[in-house]
Amino acid sequence: MRDNLILIGMPGCGKSTLGERVAKLLKYAFIDLDDEIVKHANMPIVEIFSRFGEKGFRQLEREAVLRLEGISHTVVGTGGGIVLDPENVALLRRIGFVCLIDRPLEELAVGNGRPLSSSQEAVAKLYRERRFLYEKAADHTISNSRNICPDLAAEKIAEAYREN
Repeated sequence: MRDNLILIGMPGCGKSTLGERVAKLLKYAFIDLDDEIVKHANMPIVEIFSRFGEKGFRQLEREAVLRLEGISHTVVGTGGGIVLDPENVALLRRIGFVCLIDRPLEELAVGNGRPLSSSQEAVAKLYRERRFLYEKAADHTISNSRNICPDLAAEKIAEAYREN
C-alpha cells in the first residue's frame, strides 16, 4: 500500500474539505498544496498569477510537488491544474494513491480567488480540457455531489485508500 493519499480534481470540487476529513479518519497529516505554494511564495495565488502568470504559478507548483518526495502518512490536496504536468502526475502516483474527487460541472465553485475559475464559462472550459487528464491520473474516483454528505464521501475515500 502506498502510504500517502493524493486528492485531485477540478477547482472547487472539495479536495481541501474532504482532505482534512480523510486525514482525521486515517490519523494522517494533511497538506494543501496551494497553501504550501502561498507560504513558499509569501503571496496569495491571485498575486502570483498577476505577477508571474500561469507559467510562473506552474513552476512554483512543480517545486511544491518535488518537496513532497519523502513524505509518508499524509493526505495531499492538490490544485486543480496539477494534472497539466505529466511529471507532477508521475511523482504523485509514485508517492501515493491518487483519488479523483468528481463533482458535477454545474456544482463546481466559481470564483473564490481561483484565477482560472472566475466564471461558469471558464470552469466549463477547464472541465473539458482536464477531464481526461484527471481520469488518466487517478487510481480511483469518488463522487462528491452536493447531495452526498461530506463525512460519507470522506469515509468512501478512506475505504478506497485502505483497499489499495
